[in-house]
Amino acid sequence: MNPTFRSISSTAFATLGLLGLLACGGFTGDETKPHKATALHYAAPTGLQPTDYHLEVASGQDSNLVLLKLVGPVGVQAGGVGIFLRADATLVTWANPGGTLDPHVKEGTTFALGTGTPALKSKVTAGDLQAGIYQKGAVAPATYAGAAPLLTVALQLNTEVMNGPVTLSATAGGQCKALNSAGTLVPITVKIGALEAR
Repeated sequence: MNPTFRSISSTAFATLGLLGLLACGGFTGDETKPHKATALHYAAPTGLQPTDYHLEVASGQDSNLVLLKLVGPVGVQAGGVGIFLRADATLVTWANPGGTLDPHVKEGTTFALGTGTPALKSKVTAGDLQAGIYQKGAVAPATYAGAAPLLTVALQLNTEVMNGPVTLSATAGGQCKALNSAGTLVPITVKIGALEAR
């Protein structure tokens, strides 16, 4: 066989093999390149301290509506919490997490809200969310247990958003606080992870 012909045939065969691989989806290209996002992904914060409050995914991971629950430090006793969160309003919108008592906050399973009108309230101004949940009546302070949610909030991906990080932070319009077991409002640290549009 002519050596030149063998070389050309090998090259052609390799090219055809690569084209076949591409056609079958074996190569997806550079996924870091800009493209229109269809979902939100949240990574929980790391390096938590025993006294830290933090946000975890409740549901909706990698969909266009992600629910985030506020979790308190295990064993701490409190009668309620108030938080201030800020998200990039050009990329995401505070949405209804499925609660029936407030349009932007779903009550957790930790605090006893009592009868009548609950002490559960939220306020949204552009990308800022202020939310509070407190016990009512002569009840003992609640004790935080495991990953039980104190409250849940929701973020929805806006339309025509490109992939990339989405700013999400605490203490946007004020200081996050908890009503401690002595009935005093004290500052708390709420750790936030990384939110991304994909």
